[in-house]
Amino acid sequence: MAFGLQYALPALARLRPLLAAIERFAGLLVIVTGVVLVTGSFLRFLGWIYQAFPFLANVGTGPDATAGMVTIGAAFIAGLVSCISPCVLPLLPAYFSLLTGQSVESLTAAYAHRTA
Repeated sequence: MAFGLQYALPALARLRPLLAAIERFAGLLVIVTGVVLVTGSFLRFLGWIYQAFPFLANVGTGPDATAGMVTIGAAFIAGLVSCISPCVLPLLPAYFSLLTGQSVESLTAAYAHRTA
């Protein structure tokens, strides 16, 4: 994971201007989810999703519909969505810092020195 840091830091730097939009979108998604759950219209919403995107009916079912296994793709998408949530995204620099044993400032300084 720490070896991928050289690729993750530039990607995170390019995402910096989009953070406000990502936070707004994630906040809106949380509000919409709450409204759907509170009003009890989750099953109607789920029916609409399955009609609009029929391939989603098999996501997470695994090779056998009765097995109940989560597919690798569904797990990857769930992990990606959880990483870009407003609660987790600010923790990523500290997590990378813990993995590498370096401070966030030294990592960004090393990246800035390497690109200059």
